[in-house]
Amino acid sequence: MAFYECYIGREPGPDETFSWEGGDWSGNQPPGIGAGRFPPSDCSQQPFAILQSRIYDGRYEGKQTDWGCWVARASKEQILEFITDCYQDDTSHDDPTRPYRYEGYRSILEAANNLDPEGRYYLVAIEEIGFN
Repeated sequence: MAFYECYIGREPGPDETFSWEGGDWSGNQPPGIGAGRFPPSDCSQQPFAILQSRIYDGRYEGKQTDWGCWVARASKEQILEFITDCYQDDTSHDDPTRPYRYEGYRSILEAANNLDPEGRYYLVAIEEIGFN
């Protein structure tokens, strides 16, 4: 089974291996900022599909960097706009009886609001294969 997720990435540190210019296509994805993954949405399109579409249509500067990873360079402002676009028609993130979505949304939004406006970040869409 495949899992489709998004997260906010950051520039790699000296011991991390992400390369925008190319690299090993097995694990070439930016490290995350530690806020977790974007929670699923009750909207017709999930964050993964929205991000992948925006990379392919040129709205975001991005590309595929790994067999199952698409990365877009993004400013703090673009990340906040992306979050709004993903969840603006979804009320599940306001429902505390759905803790994964409720807490996940708040975690991502808080992390994005705390980003340095001058920093370099990434929006990352990953496809992970899970086995039972």
